[in-house]
Amino acid sequence: MRNSKFWFFIGLCVVAIVAFCVAPRSTHASSVNQTNLVAEAILSNSSSTGTITLATSPGAGNYEVHYNLDLHTPCTTGQGGLQIAFGWTGNASRTETAGVWPLDSTNTATSFYTGDQSIHVASGNVTYTLTQSVACASGTATWDGNIYLIRIP
Repeated sequence: MRNSKFWFFIGLCVVAIVAFCVAPRSTHASSVNQTNLVAEAILSNSSSTGTITLATSPGAGNYEVHYNLDLHTPCTTGQGGLQIAFGWTGNASRTETAGVWPLDSTNTATSFYTGDQSIHVASGNVTYTLTQSVACASGTATWDGNIYLIRIP
């Protein structure tokens, strides 16, 4: 009888280990601390290029903005480029623009663009603006990604 309980326990352990090992892993979003996640924006090449509110009055404090973009199809020809600008109010109105992400044909479908920006919010909203700074000469670049606002405790 003791032997059957032992093997039953071992079987449960094996099932738990296999379930953990073969469970699908989440994308980048899983690495974001969900407890401190204030806001998330899901982006695509059809996203608006105007100023978008990421978080409405998130409260005074320190935050990090994380962004990651994945290129699916580069421009057929030309020097396409995308910029992201973040806006917030610290001691004064602030804007930080990430560099230009090239969408040109020298990049491949495995190209990505990622970064972090530490900010201090005194009041107001946290915004972002997507700008295709350079249009493709031909073809349409396709991409998607995420922007996260994380409160730093």
